[in-house]
Order: sequence, then C-alpha cells, then structure tokens
Amino acid sequence: MVETDKDYSSGLSRQGREISIGLAKASIELQAAFDAHPEDVKTALYNAPNFAATLDAIDSMGSVAAAEGAGPDVPAEDAGRNGELLLIDPDGKCFTSTLSAAVHDHVANGVGFVVAGAGSSLAALVEELPAWRGHLGLNGLVVQYVGIDQQHWSPDKAIRILEVNLLQAAAIQVLNSAMNKAGRPCAVISIGFGCWVANCALQLLPLRRVWYARNLQIDALGSQEVLGDLMSAKKGGFGSICHVQGNGAKAALSGKFGLSEKALGALPVDIRA
Repeated sequence: MVETDKDYSSGLSRQGREISIGLAKASIELQAAFDAHPEDVKTALYNAPNFAATLDAIDSMGSVAAAEGAGPDVPAEDAGRNGELLLIDPDGKCFTSTLSAAVHDHVANGVGFVVAGAGSSLAALVEELPAWRGHLGLNGLVVQYVGIDQQHWSPDKAIRILEVNLLQAAAIQVLNSAMNKAGRPCAVISIGFGCWVANCALQLLPLRRVWYARNLQIDALGSQEVLGDLMSAKKGGFGSICHVQGNGAKAALSGKFGLSEKALGALPVDIRA
C-alpha cells in the first residue's frame, strides 16, 4: 500500500496546517505511550502531553468560515456551529463537549465517535441522536456536527468550511489507530457526506499514523470527486474502512449526484443493505 500523493493540507489555513503538522508529530508520542501502557489508556494519554496540547489547540480554533456552509437545508446559525461535539449519554440525554473532554472522558473509554449531520439542521440531527445511541453505542456516542449544505459538498469548498471538523476527526483517527494497535477496540462511524470528512481526515496524516484505524462508513454521499477520497483512502490502506451502502444512497448517488452505472460499480462497497 502507498500513500496518496495528493496534498490534503493545502486547502487548510496556515493555522490549520500548523496544527495538522503538530498532530502528526504528537501521534508518534501517543503511539509510543500506548506501546508502553497498552492496558492503561489513562496512563497512556497522560504520557502524551503534546497530543493533549494539540487537542487544546483545535478546541481554541474559531470556525470563521463555517457560516459559509449555509444553504436551503442548513440555516446560517447552524452552519456556524460546525464541528460542535454532542455527547449522547446512556439515558439518551444530549450535552455539548470539547474535543479534549470527548477524547479523555469518552472516546478513550470506548464511546463511539460519529461524524454526521451534513445537509440537515442541528435540530434535526439532535432529534435523531437518541435512536442512534440505541443502535450504535450502548455506552453513549460523541457526535460531530457537519453543518454544511449540499451545495457546498465539493472538496475545495468543504476543506475550508470544515477545517475544524477535519482537524477534530484527524485527532480522533490518531487515537483510533493507537488504541486498536494496543488491543483496545475503537472505531469512527461516519454517515453521508460525513464519510468525506473521515476520509479526508485520515489522509491529512502520514499513513503509518493511522494504519490501525477502524472506520465504519454508512451511505457515503457526494460527487465523483468526493467519493474519490473514499477510494483513495481505502485503496491507500489508511486504516480499515468498511463501507456500507443502502439502496437509498445508491439511488441518490445516481439521481442527485449524477454518478454513472460504471462509477457506481467502481465504488468500494463492502456491505449492501
């Protein structure tokens, strides 16, 4: 397997590129900490201060371009809340969370991380979340809101609008890989255009930093260019990606996004639902 030659960081701001570079370096420290303490996630994270500092740096970023992701289905106020992390507890209650807290208090303890909500309002996403918790995670879920309208679902626009989302997801992918290598099951679940966020985040990082990452991607949606990032991530060996496609998603790819039968047939689908 080889890494893609596409520069996925080129669309980020200067601050975003600096954080991306810092995350790649911090991931070396994180992996070493997990190698030394494979049975103790808390101690491993304690011994990765540069990774913790990177989480804080991402938390401190402002979503300046986020409101540009608004459109008919995503109000400007909701688009401005791009990258908001929502914790759904075992009782179905919803709380907001920082990335640092999500990592240390939840994802590190086996709570699933979900990337979703593209093309819908935040209220519509929140309404669905209790049911998702029941289906996807008995111990709760951390959900990243991807508040971007369908008219902006192209990599050149989305990488700028969703910069915070991408850096958050990249940090989770690093932890995902380190935990799985240590024998601690972890996975990122993405839905719809959220699959592009997960795939782009993987490819912001050196291949060896996410080699053990596990991703479940459900009904990836977008143009041929968007889905090209799914194909390059999967073929490039950026962790283990299971792509599930339902009939509704296949119809949407053909109708709304104009993918030909040949293009649909070339998509890496592992499970047809």
